[in-house]
Amino acid sequence: MQTYQFIKIISDDLYERISFFPEHFPREVVTTIQNIFWDNGVFLLPTDTVYGLCSYLSQPSIDKIFEIKQRPKDVALPILIHDVESAKMIVDLRVSRVKERFERLANTFWPGPLTIVMDRVSDFKLDIGGAGDASIGVRISASPIVDFVTRLVGPITATSANLHGQATLTEAQEIDMAMHGWLRGKLAGAILADQFYHGIASTVVNIVHERVKILRLGPITKQQLSESLGEIII
Repeated sequence: MQTYQFIKIISDDLYERISFFPEHFPREVVTTIQNIFWDNGVFLLPTDTVYGLCSYLSQPSIDKIFEIKQRPKDVALPILIHDVESAKMIVDLRVSRVKERFERLANTFWPGPLTIVMDRVSDFKLDIGGAGDASIGVRISASPIVDFVTRLVGPITATSANLHGQATLTEAQEIDMAMHGWLRGKLAGAILADQFYHGIASTVVNIVHERVKILRLGPITKQQLSESLGEIII
């Protein structure tokens, strides 16, 4: 059975570790996670793909993610959501072609390793990067940890836990090393897992334009996308 380890960071060099099963979140863990996100802290989570640096949808916490990851502001942060209804508050589905594509892909691959890029709704005012680009990527993760957290605090930003341009982290030992290195003093908490579903970042696909375009290949293949949509993918 998959087990997890919650890391409560007391100081840069002092951690408290609590092991648990996802079916039984300790009350202390739930309260601490909620407070971290609502206090604009950065939290490290195991998704169904790779470890992610995550934060609440607030500008102070989003800015922290960019600073920690050394991510250029022209590269937008994706959003993890709990359900399709949550997506409707973030992405613009007024164009029938986009709405149909979104529904087909979501029904086929969510929860799972597919990030769908669409235009943002006009009242989404947070600066999540993108250098003036109006698009935004959303995903429902198959991770029970992410499912729990997004139920608890709502949509969150999430990007792979690595310095921009470097290899993604998929092992608990790699996270431990990072927390004593480039992540030291920068996290408010973390959860470590003993295994992953995929171990590689999600497939990213843009469905806004005339032709659907793959922006990054991951576990979901070009053929799978084409079969789901019934159209040619570029």
